[in-house]
Amino acid sequence: MSTPEPTFDPPVDDTDTPRSRRTRRRVRRSVRVASDPRGPISVLVGAGVIAGVVLLGSVLPAQTIAVVPPPVLEPVATTTLVCPEPGGVDDAVVTSAMTSLSGFAGQDGAGAATIEFLDRPGEAVELDPTTGLRAPGDSAQLEQSAGRDQPLTIRTEGSLAPGLVAGSYDLALSGPRRGLAMLDCPAPSPTWWFAGGGSTAGRNSTLFLVNPEATEAEVEVTIIGPDGEVDAPSLRGLVIPPFSRESVRLTRVAPRLPAAVWNVQVRTGRIVASLLDIDSEGFIQQGIDWVPPTADPATTVYIPGVLGTEGNRQLIIYPTSETDAEISVRFLAPDGAFRPTELETIQAPAGAVTSVNLAPALAGTSATVELTSDVPIVAGVRQQHPGIDANGPQTRIEVSYAAGALRLNSATAAAGLPAVRGTESTVWITAPRPAGTDDTFTTVAVSLTPFGADVQSPDPFTVDVPFDRAFPVTLGRPEGATWVTVQVTPSNHPIYVSQTSLRRGSRGSLISGYPLVPLRTTVSIPTAVQSVLLSLP
Repeated sequence: MSTPEPTFDPPVDDTDTPRSRRTRRRVRRSVRVASDPRGPISVLVGAGVIAGVVLLGSVLPAQTIAVVPPPVLEPVATTTLVCPEPGGVDDAVVTSAMTSLSGFAGQDGAGAATIEFLDRPGEAVELDPTTGLRAPGDSAQLEQSAGRDQPLTIRTEGSLAPGLVAGSYDLALSGPRRGLAMLDCPAPSPTWWFAGGGSTAGRNSTLFLVNPEATEAEVEVTIIGPDGEVDAPSLRGLVIPPFSRESVRLTRVAPRLPAAVWNVQVRTGRIVASLLDIDSEGFIQQGIDWVPPTADPATTVYIPGVLGTEGNRQLIIYPTSETDAEISVRFLAPDGAFRPTELETIQAPAGAVTSVNLAPALAGTSATVELTSDVPIVAGVRQQHPGIDANGPQTRIEVSYAAGALRLNSATAAAGLPAVRGTESTVWITAPRPAGTDDTFTTVAVSLTPFGADVQSPDPFTVDVPFDRAFPVTLGRPEGATWVTVQVTPSNHPIYVSQTSLRRGSRGSLISGYPLVPLRTTVSIPTAVQSVLLSLP
């Protein structure tokens, strides 16, 4: 996220004019004669403070003196989420699922939900008639199996605004989009980072920019590869009209790029960005997935949901400073943490993308990857899965992504996790050990609450997550449910969470997943105060 330029008060003209002398005399006179209910000692102290300010004012220009109280947290009044591509294309079936979770402040009044396609504002979408968002705790779904549709916008207000979560999963068992591609339908944000995608032979990566508002938006897109930033003037000052979606295909902007990092900066308006990566070899599909957004640049990055199955595990790193990065790697596995001897440190040059295959170091172990750098970085992992649970010449490759996750201090959730027969959804939880603690602090209590749409949901349960581990929790399948929403809430310690979903098949399993983000339940309201401007010599 970009930092606004600092602002300064304009210099005060302290020329000794008759008017300025009269003003100073009035200020001094009011100090001498004004009574103070605090008593003579307080007045004496106050006079000393004023004298100090006057003395300082003879050297420095006038300043604005204000005591700013902390902001106030209020329940959110409105929430907007966008599922960027809800339509089924090339024999794919896309399910968009949404849940208004209950139990949050601000849900005791009336609420409303508006669900519509981007290009048809004001026209409600026909949802599954057995579902609907009418009160906190409700779920709804839209299933599309033919034809490409515009993005789906979900807007809630009142009691339905806090705790809204939505997700989509794109499933095709054959054809050019064979694979499982899952996405957490995000809210608009001023900054987006993606670590993934490419434009080598067979690769097709597309960035979607969605403007869900009635005013136009302007964005700048930066793409970085192994040789540095891509020269793409057409991506500067992109204007996205109201209620529209624009796309950027990497093959047209930067062909033959083996790995990429994307940065989207929103200059005006509100934008939702998403990145889809498709891989093929000739007419044979080799995987499809949404590349999840990665956390903003940081010196410590956690990437949960890196699986220990066969295939390449491409770690993608980009230092965002002008200084080369020296990065230490640690794997937080289900059985404990360890540092790979062959990857003790990674040297990542500034201004370029560095790729490292983690598979030899992981040696078949699933883990959360912990990266500690001396400069801020963004990072993600591209995973190839060749023929899980399958053998023979018909085996295909599937692709999934993991990304740097956000630190979670409160509730998070994932919606639309497939729960049909033959699927398995796993929540991966990591709780980094607090600095300075000993072995007496061993676990963090984390509660999980599954919700099945319009079915009897399993009871909430609590797990004790050991520090510095990748702790997997396999979700049960509610009877009769086609998908499930799960809420994850830490007790007293920050955690990092991702989900992976696996659909087993005779020609290789299909896999997808993404890190979870904080639920939007409150908004910070700044407290207005009156500034006091003293014009002193």
